Formats: sequence, C-alpha cells, structure tokens
Amino acid sequence: MKKLSNAQKWHQLICAKKLKKRRLRTKIKIRQGKKFYEARQEEIVIALPKVLDLEENYEGVVSFIQRFRDVMLDQEKRIYVDFRPLKKIHANAALVLAAELDRWRRFRHARLTVRDLKEWNPEIRRLLNEMGMFHLLNTKHSPSAIYESEMANLNYIKFQTHNLADGVKAKLLRIALERYAGKIAPTKMKLLFGGLTEAMTNVVQHAYPEGGLFLHRPIKNQWWMAGSVNRSEKRLTVTFFDQGVGIPVTLPSKYTLEKINEVLGMFGLLDTDANRIKAAMELGRTSTSQENRGRGLLNIKQFVDESHNGLLRIVSGRGEYVYNSDGHEKLINHDKNIGGTLIQWTVYF
Repeated sequence: MKKLSNAQKWHQLICAKKLKKRRLRTKIKIRQGKKFYEARQEEIVIALPKVLDLEENYEGVVSFIQRFRDVMLDQEKRIYVDFRPLKKIHANAALVLAAELDRWRRFRHARLTVRDLKEWNPEIRRLLNEMGMFHLLNTKHSPSAIYESEMANLNYIKFQTHNLADGVKAKLLRIALERYAGKIAPTKMKLLFGGLTEAMTNVVQHAYPEGGLFLHRPIKNQWWMAGSVNRSEKRLTVTFFDQGVGIPVTLPSKYTLEKINEVLGMFGLLDTDANRIKAAMELGRTSTSQENRGRGLLNIKQFVDESHNGLLRIVSGRGEYVYNSDGHEKLINHDKNIGGTLIQWTVYF
C-alpha cells in the first residue's frame, strides 16, 4: 500500500471533521407565510453522567441538569441527550431527569424521539421502561415489550404528573403500592395520603409564586411523583418533585423572618438552605394547632416514624435534610441548586 504524504493525511483529517460536523446537523422544516422550506439546524449533544444518583453523585446530576436547562434557551438548535454513557441510575434522579425532559417537550411542543436505543446499557433501558419514563414522555421508538422483565421482588409505580392538588392521584398511587406491598395499616396510609395531598397543595399555593426568581422557566404548578416496592426487603419508597423556587425561599411567606431566625438560633444554626429546611420541620411541629400550617411535612415525618428504620430525605434549593426514624438528622449544604424540591421517604411494612 502506498504511504500517504503529510498533505494527504491532512486532507483526510479535514474531510473527517467536515463529515462529523455534517452528521451533527439535521433537516428541519421552517414556515414562512403559508410555505415551508427545508433548512439545516445544528444539534447540541449532551451526554448523561455514568452515575445518575442524587445520593452518590449529586454534583454530577445537578451539573447535567443545569447544562441541559442552559442549552434549552437556544430555541434554534435541536438537543440530543446521549443516554449511552449511563451505567447506574436511582429512582430519585430518574424522576428529576424525567421532569426536565417533560418540561422540554412541553415548551418545544414536540414529541421526543428515542435514539441509539440498542446501544444503551440494557439494565438502564429496562429500568427506565419499568419506571414509566417513556410512557410519561410519549416518546417515539420506545422500548418494546422484549425489553421488559418481570421482577419478583422490586416493582416500580410508573411516573405521574399533574398541576393540581389532586387527591385522586394520591389515591391511585396508594392503590398501586398496595398491589405489591399488600394492605398497608390504615394509620400509616392516612399519614401517607395526608403528606402527599399536602405536598401537592403546597406546590399549587407556594412553589410557583408570581414574580418568583426561578432558575429556569417553569411549568406553572407542575409536580411529578413516583413510587416503588421491594417485596423481599418489605421496603416502600415514594418520591415527589416540583420545579418551584424551593422551601428555603417560600418559608418566609408562611412564617416571619423573626420566627425563622428564632428557630435557627435555638439550634445554633446559620441561615443556610439546609438549615431552613430543618427550621420548616420544626415550625411545622410547633404549629400544628394552626390550620394548614406545616401539616404536610409533619405527616411525612410521622409516616417515617411509624416504620422501623424509616428514612425521609428532602432536597430543596442548595440544601438537603435527611431524617431517620431513630431521631438522627443530617443537614447538607450543596454548591449547586437542584432547581426545585424533592421529597423522598422510605418505610418498611
């Protein structure tokens, strides 16, 4: 074979770069008056991190979400989210990702298309299918039944979303959970139902205030919810997420700054997002005699207290509050804002 000269090698390199650039362009139809014409639109590629888990890789997950929100501002370019690097996923981060993709498709008024599905990690493909991400987003080229599998021990309740305080949704989630977990004690179920409906009400009334400083353009009053049951470990998990301004921002609309600072001072805490979530829990506990004051967070906490080795996690703004049924609490302040509030609790039945 004849050896290529340096000039020929350089020419091949330039051609390869041009070909790659052309492949990152796609044809679109643009309307001008009553006519349509084809144009080329550059594509922005964003790769998911290897680990999508808020507990194990919070900074990586939120960095991806923030970058995705930034590129969404460019309405003239298509966005391709590359799922191929993803090797591990947790239901909490999957719900946050699903909410972002749902917001994207609603603002773009477009039906999303799944690409390179055969190149995805098979376990990731299966989990997202069982969690209901493709169903929620109504995607084109979704995984077929051959990718689904019957899991003997772990069952997911498909993602749900709404923009109202809908007790019917909470009831449907309860029915779905009981389908796998069996009948849940009425006392526990009352606390679960009360916590969920109050969380929905809080989203509608407080999470999306007029003139609020949002990190991105939100879908007014929208929330997302998911659940799972591990039958072998008798573990039930429910996750609730909204893209509002967050508990640290809305707390002063419910209580005076004087009262908030009084509670923070009682525990020797500085005024940070995590500490404000802690203050919200304490203010809810001490104000249960007042109608519609803090009962939702208190119900969620009591639901965990009723369970052996239960756990409550609230991530809002840059703060994270973790509570165990043994009374142990952990407060974490992150560098990045999750762009909403995520409430997740795990109990054993």
